[in-house]
Amino acid sequence: MGYLPKCVDFEANGYFGVGCYEQAVISLHAKAFLLSIHFKNYSSMKHFTLHELTRSTTATLQGIDNTPPAEAVHRLELLVEHVLDPLREAWGKPIHVSSGYRCPALNKAVGGAPASQHMRGEAADISVGNPADNRRLYHLLHTLKLPVDQAINEYDFSWIHVSYGPRMRRQYFAIR
Repeated sequence: MGYLPKCVDFEANGYFGVGCYEQAVISLHAKAFLLSIHFKNYSSMKHFTLHELTRSTTATLQGIDNTPPAEAVHRLELLVEHVLDPLREAWGKPIHVSSGYRCPALNKAVGGAPASQHMRGEAADISVGNPADNRRLYHLLHTLKLPVDQAINEYDFSWIHVSYGPRMRRQYFAIR
């Protein structure tokens, strides 16, 4: 991590004590890895992992434990099974998840909506690399008629917010 000193005083920055940045990263990533192994047998996810749906640079830097509860893991699996995996198969190329599950502390840290579906494991922000391709992905999502609750073109296709949840509003709109 070339942009940070090897060891930092996390306690002085209001985090969780004195230690090495790398140790903090390893600890959080190890927890996510062990959780993903635990749920692997129950998951029908083909193209996405629990780790990529829960990882967060902000959480790592601020010492926030973003480990989802079992209910959120189940909802993430439903999101992947019903929306993300079918979309990935139709797209034919990788789709990057920039934000998936967020615990309340992480959601607050990133300025998320107070009732964000990310906190329940029902949403993911995705991208395929650039606004032009994100536009094509958004239109493919709409054409496939996948059971989305919401598909939001965020800031002229900088990314796409997709959600799957009990309301199934099938809303497609833009935030500019």
